[in-house]
Amino acid sequence: MTNFDIQEEFARTQHYNWLLPVYFRNMDTSHDDVVKTLFLEVRTTTVPKTLVPNTDVLEFGEIPVAFKKTQEILIKNVGTMEETLRLQALSPFGGFSVLNAMRTIKPGETKPIVIQFEPLAQQIYEERVVMFSDHTMVSVNLKGTGVRPEVKITPEDGLVPFGNILLSETSEKTFSIQNVSSFPVNFNLESLVHGVENHRKQVPFVLVPKQGTIQANQSYEVKIIF
Repeated sequence: MTNFDIQEEFARTQHYNWLLPVYFRNMDTSHDDVVKTLFLEVRTTTVPKTLVPNTDVLEFGEIPVAFKKTQEILIKNVGTMEETLRLQALSPFGGFSVLNAMRTIKPGETKPIVIQFEPLAQQIYEERVVMFSDHTMVSVNLKGTGVRPEVKITPEDGLVPFGNILLSETSEKTFSIQNVSSFPVNFNLESLVHGVENHRKQVPFVLVPKQGTIQANQSYEVKIIF
């Protein structure tokens, strides 16, 4: 092993020599005890880290399909030279993308890398984003899960009977929407059949509220006014 040269300020490399024994047996022979040995010499070179991310794993959690979420990776230059970053291309079907351009990071500076996660299907996503310069490289593991929102309505058959109502009188009933997903779900209610307007020029059925947010594993009650 050759250590870093502490007498030279900008010396970067550290060299290793490895001698690896490789044992193998000729399958064409009937003697199981005949084993041959070869030695493989391997030489490696390492350099000290100059770019350090603030995290090794960037976790996005569960994101609904076709929705987007962005987070930042902070890259710090702990070396003595400027490092101009370049990006190794990400998979176009991986759900992850880098939004900002790669920059030059001066010694002691910290630059953000903006990562966007947009799942294309209901599945688990994992990919490694790799950034490199002329002298070093840095990588962060990206993780996220694409999920689809799912709700249930009570009553299950979707029928809310009002019966006979006197002219100019009103009646109120309710139905509930249950979010069975593990993340908040936004809803927006719309009457597909408007019916005949009454004497007040109002539609016969009014939904209150028409939109809202249901937290994970919670129910929301909607009022129907006839």
